[in-house]
Amino acid sequence: MPSRFLAILHRWMQVLGERDPEAPASNPSQTSTVIVLACAALASTAIKLRLALTTFGSTDVAYWSAFKDYVVHNGTVSIYQYYWHYNHPPMMSGLLWLLAPLVPYAPNGFPFLIRLPAILSDVVSGFLLYGLVSRAWRPRRGLWAALLFWASPVAIMVSGYHGNTDPVFMMLILLAARQAMLGKPAWQVGALLGLACNVKLVPIVTVPLFFFWLPTRREKAWFAAGILALLVLGYGYHVTHCFAAMKKNVFDYRSDARFWGLPGFHFLLGLRAEGWALAALMRKPFVILLAIIGLGFGLRANRLPPERRPSTLLVGLGWVFLVFLILAPGFGVQYLSWLNVVFPFLGLVGMLGYNLLAGVFLYSVYDFWNRGGHWDFADSDKVGLPAGYSLLWAYIVWLFLVLWATWSLGLWWGRRTRCAHSPNKEA
Repeated sequence: MPSRFLAILHRWMQVLGERDPEAPASNPSQTSTVIVLACAALASTAIKLRLALTTFGSTDVAYWSAFKDYVVHNGTVSIYQYYWHYNHPPMMSGLLWLLAPLVPYAPNGFPFLIRLPAILSDVVSGFLLYGLVSRAWRPRRGLWAALLFWASPVAIMVSGYHGNTDPVFMMLILLAARQAMLGKPAWQVGALLGLACNVKLVPIVTVPLFFFWLPTRREKAWFAAGILALLVLGYGYHVTHCFAAMKKNVFDYRSDARFWGLPGFHFLLGLRAEGWALAALMRKPFVILLAIIGLGFGLRANRLPPERRPSTLLVGLGWVFLVFLILAPGFGVQYLSWLNVVFPFLGLVGMLGYNLLAGVFLYSVYDFWNRGGHWDFADSDKVGLPAGYSLLWAYIVWLFLVLWATWSLGLWWGRRTRCAHSPNKEA
């Protein structure tokens, strides 16, 4: 039985895009890698399952439970008018409708069920990171990327405790990157991104990168067809029946930004209550900047040799989400899980530093919302926004991201300058 289990895991690693798919499962190096990955995935998942089985989670779990009750009794259309803070795509209403009959039979009921998709997505994301990083760089870096991800306190607290769908759409983005890197049909890449946008609208920021990364007009057209088909299927009916409410809740959604980044500094200085003025001012330039980043990485990839194209796509994904968090016009603590998934593409040292700092920040926030007592229900509605120690760590994490981006740009500019001034070898 153990040997068959290892063989299955080895085959799964091949499917997810390992560099050496022809290596036999009996190879000692391959077997030891499979064992290490399996143990890390099981340990990480066990911790998250324990949290999901023994706690209620954050206020988001309470929101999702209320959404579920409404969908079951009133359908999936009017919920956008009834709940101003229901900012999830219609497909998530369908998920709630499917989960409702399972609640009486699930251990810990709905709080466990709503966290289970994120926990399972993290299992897949870890193996995907191993495959993607191994293919773009080298297997050892891929192994460390997967291990750091599964050991991540950010992933453990967001997926196991918080209770939201962010890890699910990040897993789908990795799947789209995997399909693109392996040269699969472009419509599959588009369909996976469209599916991710049906979990939350955030993945739309990666569309320019994937679109321009594809080398031919035909592939770009098929990519666009794939993503548009999924968007029409997921959003079409509801947009035609409650456009105004969906526009307000989903397309124009504004999360709180009073303790993060530039809007947070704006609020601390007392320039405008809640920092909404700056957040609103930043919104359009912010979207344009993310599109420019995608355009830049995509066009650069098409000027590089084929063997360097995969790493360019992955680094581009890392930069899209790094800039997103640095300049975000809104913020929720679960947003930290976005960058956590793609940070291995920007550097393992940076990922380690990010997890140490963001892990302390998240722990302090959830402890604050639990009033310093036993962790069960992080009731942010009653306790309010983080303050003091937690607020300080929020800005430490943000400043770390700014410094990492600055340092990375400095390295890139230095390499570019050296190349420009290097003597011609044929001279």
